[in-house]
Amino acid sequence: MIFNVALFGLGNVGFKYDKYAKNKSYLTHYSTIKNLDGFKLSLAIDNDKNNRKEFEKITKIKAISTDELPRGNKKIDIVIIATPLKTHIEIIKKAVILKPKFILCEKPLSLSNIETKDIIKLCSFNKINLELNYFRRFEKSAVEIKKKLNNISFFRATVFYSNGFINNGSHFLDLITYWFGKPKNIFLKKQNGILTKSYKDYDLDFELNYGIGDVNFFSWKENLYSNYSIRIYTDLFKIDYDINGYKTTMHSRIDDPEYKGFKRLNEESIIIKNNLSNGFKPIYLKIYSNMEKMVETDFNKIQIVPKIINRILKQI
Repeated sequence: MIFNVALFGLGNVGFKYDKYAKNKSYLTHYSTIKNLDGFKLSLAIDNDKNNRKEFEKITKIKAISTDELPRGNKKIDIVIIATPLKTHIEIIKKAVILKPKFILCEKPLSLSNIETKDIIKLCSFNKINLELNYFRRFEKSAVEIKKKLNNISFFRATVFYSNGFINNGSHFLDLITYWFGKPKNIFLKKQNGILTKSYKDYDLDFELNYGIGDVNFFSWKENLYSNYSIRIYTDLFKIDYDINGYKTTMHSRIDDPEYKGFKRLNEESIIIKNNLSNGFKPIYLKIYSNMEKMVETDFNKIQIVPKIINRILKQI
């Protein structure tokens, strides 16, 4: 089965990050669509004339603006939204005209609770499944960690991120909610800086409280070096999701060989394998599977991370 794809946005994550890649790459939406069986790029859309020209020059594929979108006579199964954050709701409104079955939108969906609800209503009313491109939750080590966390009764965790809470911290916020679910309480602890992008972003320290534990997020200065890591202590083991997830290890709880009746963590670690080098490939394969099986979106789960982001931003 081949699914026809409309790609909105031919900037960095849409096309440019790996535009000159010689080997198969899955770091952008265009390269993932091109290199995976089951997907066919039917429309390439960008309102920036220079982006369209560069895309056409390198790929030899015609790109159009949103004003040139076909109406009704072009079969589109999947829409990819890789445009700037502030454009999401307007682009999604235009995408609905194409009558897709699925929309994959870059994160975050919106910084506005009202816009988030409007997008959800729009997709739900038109029976369009929706997913945000928090691709890490579909990666092998993240799935394995979730399985291991099913049987714990207590935990404490720390998360380090850099280059903005909304831009990058939200990836790890999504991972935490994937592993532990919706938090009971959310507390902003400290604002460490403001980053000016196409939208205002922040370096924030904050805490998520759960019934059996808590997670503390700490921002890191990107100018020193990139820092993306998670450490989770549980009653059964310790997990280190380190070096942006490319090195994940687990130390299990064992009986202390020297002190009878006590326990400690094993010095020897177990490596949890990842496939992060596959970039967007796992999330696209999941979309393909869901499309074949006609799995419907759980819109309540989709809203968890946007709502947490908005709750934290309101505390600034």
